[in-house]
Amino acid sequence: VQWLQLNGSYFPQLLFLDISDNRLTSKDRLVFDRQYYPRLLSLDLSHNRLKNLNNLIGTSLINLQRINLAFNPLESISEHIGKFRSLTYLDLS
Repeated sequence: VQWLQLNGSYFPQLLFLDISDNRLTSKDRLVFDRQYYPRLLSLDLSHNRLKNLNNLIGTSLINLQRINLAFNPLESISEHIGKFRSLTYLDLS
């Protein structure tokens, strides 16, 4: 799935979103608001080009339980990890 196809669309039943391998960078605005993703629990952002999580925003982030950030050239996430209050699994490999 391409992120541009999903951004701003309404997915009331979506629990797991895989947008891996989309060449997303830290300059791409990634917004996950409850009005579009009210039940989102798992987000796969692996195999992209994210250096940080500055661009990852939205009210759905509080409910995320799983985030896969593997195989991104991440430089820092510590200042943003507080966004994910329900997180039980984080892959940074």
